[in-house]
Amino acid sequence: MIAVLKHDASPERTEMLIEWLKKQGLGVHVSQGEYTTVLGLIGNTKNVDMDMLRSLDIVESVTRVTDPFKAVNRKFHPDDSVVPIGDAGLTLGGGSFGLIAGPCSVECCDQIVGVAQRVKLAGANMLRGGSFKPRTSPYDFQGLGGEGIRLLLEAKKATGLPIVTEIMDIRTLDLFEDVDVIQVGARNTQNFDLLKELGKTNKPILLKRGLAGTIKELLMSALREHLHPQHAGSLRRAGAQGADPPARGGGSQPRHRTRIPRRLHGPGGGGRRRGRPDDRGAQRSHPRPQRRRAVPHPRRLRRSGKADLQNPGGAGMMRVGIIGLGLIGGSMAKAYKRDPRWEVYGANRSKSIVDFALIAQAIDGELTDEILPTLDLLFLASYPQGVIDQLRRVASMLSKDCVVIDLSGIKQKVCEACFPIAEEYGFTFVGGHPMAGTHNSGFKYSRADMFDGAPMVLVPPVFDDIELFDRLRTLLLPARFGRISAITAEEHDRRIAFTSQMAHIVSNAFIKSPTARQHDGFSAGSYRDLTRVAWLNPDMWAELFLENREPLLFELDTLLASLRQYRDALEEKDFDILRALLDEGRRIKEEVDGR
Repeated sequence: MIAVLKHDASPERTEMLIEWLKKQGLGVHVSQGEYTTVLGLIGNTKNVDMDMLRSLDIVESVTRVTDPFKAVNRKFHPDDSVVPIGDAGLTLGGGSFGLIAGPCSVECCDQIVGVAQRVKLAGANMLRGGSFKPRTSPYDFQGLGGEGIRLLLEAKKATGLPIVTEIMDIRTLDLFEDVDVIQVGARNTQNFDLLKELGKTNKPILLKRGLAGTIKELLMSALREHLHPQHAGSLRRAGAQGADPPARGGGSQPRHRTRIPRRLHGPGGGGRRRGRPDDRGAQRSHPRPQRRRAVPHPRRLRRSGKADLQNPGGAGMMRVGIIGLGLIGGSMAKAYKRDPRWEVYGANRSKSIVDFALIAQAIDGELTDEILPTLDLLFLASYPQGVIDQLRRVASMLSKDCVVIDLSGIKQKVCEACFPIAEEYGFTFVGGHPMAGTHNSGFKYSRADMFDGAPMVLVPPVFDDIELFDRLRTLLLPARFGRISAITAEEHDRRIAFTSQMAHIVSNAFIKSPTARQHDGFSAGSYRDLTRVAWLNPDMWAELFLENREPLLFELDTLLASLRQYRDALEEKDFDILRALLDEGRRIKEEVDGR
């Protein structure tokens, strides 16, 4: 999976997002280009919520990558890798062209130094020579081994050319400490233990395509090296024959699939053949501008919420805490965060959601026990029993000046339990129900404008306290409610049984018709409006329905009686009664809407 960040994403928030992703058990590869930063997510990404990542305003897009060679994929790293060679300033990749030349094997000092001088005059900028030779016959020359590397270093000293030589055995790795580029031959392309160790060396690796190997197999071998974060880069050496990249035995490497620089395999024999057409084309190709990867490591800046508790927020600042950062609680946090006069602190059963809310800048910090006594306002955004349990836990820590408002869907059970708790500890508790929401649930769907213009229904402990109502209106200003009204808990639950809970039951029952699975192409606005809230949170609504059982049963019985009238009229084919029923419903709707 890859997440592309917007060009104006700050280093601090980028680092916070990376840390959050790592806490989800993922590896994160960062590729920073000129205009975008790409986060490549490695690991089990099946449980990663793409919609949640997309909800961040610093994220441009989130997509899943199906190619298995993710760490070397251009989707993870859109810019070319630029691999430094040696200490002379030579680089490959990003438009830089390199030419490697030299003998098949190193035989003596005069031979390799002489060849090095000639290839340098010819324009090559790296010297290749075999110190260890993979010969099939034990009677053939096997190379000089460590002595051959010493002779290559002599040639490097004489000409300044970086040296390239092949490793055969992991046990000889110490001999390659001063080698600039380590070559892995075709026979060792699938020697995975060797590749993993080479990935730890921080040296460029010249990886030759395996015998009859596919492009995918070559890339997976390169991936073995790149699984180590300290590895500088890999130079892949691909065959130059064939036209089908994934096929065995041929195919040039497709540049659009991977960011790693490639090396075309020229003639290997000692004849006078000129370079192949692919080699000449590579020299003529238009170079791309050089771009170095620069992965910033900014200091993570996060407000802990523990500083300056004696003067919270400074003069004139107000503090709101929110327990439960789901759809409603998260939207409330984002709404208050719009107002610079408020500091917002959040808590959630899942610490991961709190961390994500910090990245989303929905809160200023985590709501801790140290912050609770400094709050002016506390929202409890949970299920009814959760609200009661949360208030019992925090009641002793709240200031007597704090106002607590719950945001659950029913009020009798909540207010009957919470009013006495508030009276015991001296703070104010008010039942609250914002008349806004969506059929989706969770922080990822929360919005700062969720409550703009929406009604807010309050259940206060008393109804004759004008000062309390004025204070509540002031405290609720950042949410931008359209109308704030007060009602008793009993009346609230009776009305909500009809306006909200019945709508969810009817919608959920309506969609159970077998015809629902065949509706495609036959549905318009009426179907969408009626079934929208069938997509609900079953745990929450089951609790709400049971806690408001009596008013809901009354509404269900009323509906069932009305439906029976329509059914009887249809069964009797009585046009006049059916028309009268429909007309009655139309007229009541007009009266209710004030038309």
